[in-house]
Amino acid sequence: MPLIDLLKLVHSKVRSSDKHLYKKETLLLSFNLFLYELARAYYISSWYSHVKHSSTEKLVVHFFRLLELNCRKQHSVKFYADSLHVSAGHLTKIVKQVTEITAKQCIENAIILEAKILLQNNDLTILYISEELQFANTSFFSTFFKRHTSMSPSEYRIRLNVR
Repeated sequence: MPLIDLLKLVHSKVRSSDKHLYKKETLLLSFNLFLYELARAYYISSWYSHVKHSSTEKLVVHFFRLLELNCRKQHSVKFYADSLHVSAGHLTKIVKQVTEITAKQCIENAIILEAKILLQNNDLTILYISEELQFANTSFFSTFFKRHTSMSPSEYRIRLNVR
């Protein structure tokens, strides 16, 4: 992804509503992605061209880039592995080696973060959010959310409004 596109992504995150509880986290993730790409461009064009990033580092950065762009629609490790031209097992092994969690856990964390962002908007129904995040129905979404946060989407939303 060209740096200008990443800057546009960061800019869109900055301009997003200040009501987003996780605005700082999404902005930080977008900015970190920008910094990785900037560093890559620097190393390619600088006199440090003899410095090479390992294939492991490149793969993980590409995985996170794909994850940020696709986590609302794509939940399977296979999608990301296929996009990166590696096996799902290899992707999981490399991501775990670098992040200490599996690729599936990274995907689930990204989905939960997106769900939390969407749940901040009281105008969005749980049904809409579950469809936006590509769950088969609200029951699957609620079960998934509760398994990862120990509360239902409705309970989470109520706690947000209490603050």
